[in-house]
Amino acid sequence: MSPLFLIIIHSFVFNSFKYSLVGEYPIYVCIALSSFTNTNVGTAGTLNNAKSSLVVYTFALNMFGLVLIQSRYIFLGDDVERSLQKLRPEFRILVERFIESCKTAGIEVLIYNTYRRKEEQYALYLQGRAPLEVVNNARKKAGMPPISEKENKVVTMLKDSPHCHGLAVDFVPLIDGKAVWNNYTLWHKCGKIAESLGIEWGGSWKDFPDHPHLQMKNWRRYIK
Repeated sequence: MSPLFLIIIHSFVFNSFKYSLVGEYPIYVCIALSSFTNTNVGTAGTLNNAKSSLVVYTFALNMFGLVLIQSRYIFLGDDVERSLQKLRPEFRILVERFIESCKTAGIEVLIYNTYRRKEEQYALYLQGRAPLEVVNNARKKAGMPPISEKENKVVTMLKDSPHCHGLAVDFVPLIDGKAVWNNYTLWHKCGKIAESLGIEWGGSWKDFPDHPHLQMKNWRRYIK
């Protein structure tokens, strides 16, 4: 039997795609695999009792603004700003140079988040610092999906992020169109390219390294 892949999007999902998300979060997408028998498929990324291993390759659903990259999920909905046009001009120039310099070095990168609303930043700041109910209430107000108790951990050190001022981006390197999250040699190469352009790379932070994060150096000077 030839493999048949069916992606079932529930009617309410469209309105759910209004946030940016990277990680192991459920996304209300079911994948039916007719080539595998007795395979129980739940939320995206969950294949229980599968008789064969499965590699989910990169695909995009442009009408929903959803990109699935290997085991990571990035929601690119209307409320998530990934356009470089939302960045401060002085920082946008640096980011454009970063992308081109990476390309020259043979590295493709995806910029998946630029501007972030303050409501979103506050909800992220609460994670790991407030009870789950409080965190999810804040996420709901910000148009973000709820998280589980396991996911309620610190993800940012700032209430006011440079993302909220168009002075930061998050990126991921790609190989053959697929995101590479655990190749720290590749992260290091990208980080060094960014630093050579005068951009601050979160992967160099000792206390709270954030490899996908790039920001303008001394960014607070630009918001006074």
